[in-house]
Amino acid sequence: MELQILQNQINPHFLYNTLDSIVWLAERQRNKDVITTVVSLAHFFRISISKGEIFISVEDEIFHVQSYLTIQSIRYGDKFTYTVNIDENMKTMKVMKLILQPLVENAIYHGVGDEGGEICITGSLEGDFMVFRVMNTGYGITERQIAEMYETMHGSRERPSIGIRNVYQRLKLYYEIG
Repeated sequence: MELQILQNQINPHFLYNTLDSIVWLAERQRNKDVITTVVSLAHFFRISISKGEIFISVEDEIFHVQSYLTIQSIRYGDKFTYTVNIDENMKTMKVMKLILQPLVENAIYHGVGDEGGEICITGSLEGDFMVFRVMNTGYGITERQIAEMYETMHGSRERPSIGIRNVYQRLKLYYEIG
């Protein structure tokens, strides 16, 4: 139940902002962008719900992130580009759903400056582990900011943004990691 509550904390403001963007696009007669945004939003929520399943295929998790990135690309125009490179052998493997989108969201909001940038999402098999990386060409973060993120993940520091902490807590709950 606690795991479900954490999954439901994924940012509801995304929905409000996306609906606002759809209205803005419609007012400007950008019909193709309206259609693309609505289709991507439908895909995004279809995978978010995933019939109540906690685990989905890596391919579905990546499709979920790509739906999110499509929406954000239309919303922000040329602010960023993105690439996704996932090991083909991973695509049918199962992963906890909604672990990448909050990280990608952070990469957009906190890692891509006003001058724009690129977000790169990779997935590889390293030994017995699936390793995902979300990188950006932004300005980077300080050691202090890394420490603050660590404190946020472990609940000793409150932050308005819950994305990284949410992912960490869900993984921790399921795998009982310290």
